[in-house]
Amino acid sequence: MSDWPNRRTVRSGQGFMTSGGTMNPIVRGFKKLADFKGRDRRSQFWPYAGVVCAVWFVLQGVVGNLVMFTAMASGDDANFVIAFIGTMVAGVLLLVCLLAAAVSRRLHDRGLSGLWALIPVGLLVAMMSGFGLLFQSLGEEVPTNDPAADMSFVFGFLSVMLGNLLYMASLVTLIVFLCLKGKADPNRYGLEPA
Repeated sequence: MSDWPNRRTVRSGQGFMTSGGTMNPIVRGFKKLADFKGRDRRSQFWPYAGVVCAVWFVLQGVVGNLVMFTAMASGDDANFVIAFIGTMVAGVLLLVCLLAAAVSRRLHDRGLSGLWALIPVGLLVAMMSGFGLLFQSLGEEVPTNDPAADMSFVFGFLSVMLGNLLYMASLVTLIVFLCLKGKADPNRYGLEPA
C-alpha cells in the first residue's frame, strides 16, 4: 500500500517526487498519457483520475454553457441541438483520451485486458448517436394521427433508454474493476507495481 499522501514531497528536476523517490501520481499520470503498457496501483490511478474528472467536469460545464447560450441566442433550435451534441461529444472524447491509458494500466493490474474499458465507450457512442437521432426526429413535422410515426418515436425513445441503462451498468462494472485490489503476483502485463 502506498503512503504517498503522507510523504513529504520535494521538488526535483524532473517534477514533484516524494522523499521515497516515487513520482506524484497526478504528474505521473500525465507523463504516461500515451503509455498503455504496464500496471498501475489504485494509489497511482485514483488521484490522477480524480483530478482529470474534476477539471473535466468544470471545463465541460463552462464551455458547454458558453457554447449553448451562444446557440440559444441565435434563436435556431437546430443550432442549439448541434451545439449541445457537439459539446458533449468533444468533452467525452477529451475525457476518454485523458483516461484511456491510465484505465488500461489499472485493468492490467487486475490481470484484465485494457479492452474491457471499450465496452462503456462503445455503448456511450451508440447511446449518443441514438440521442442525436431522437432529437432530430423531434424537429421534424410529424402528423399526430400517424401511428407508425408515433411508434417510431416510442421505439427510438425506448432504445435510447435501454442503451443508457446498459451504458450505466457497464460503467459501474468498470469502476468496480478499477476499485478492486490488483493481483500481487506478476502477470502477463508485467511485475507488480512499485
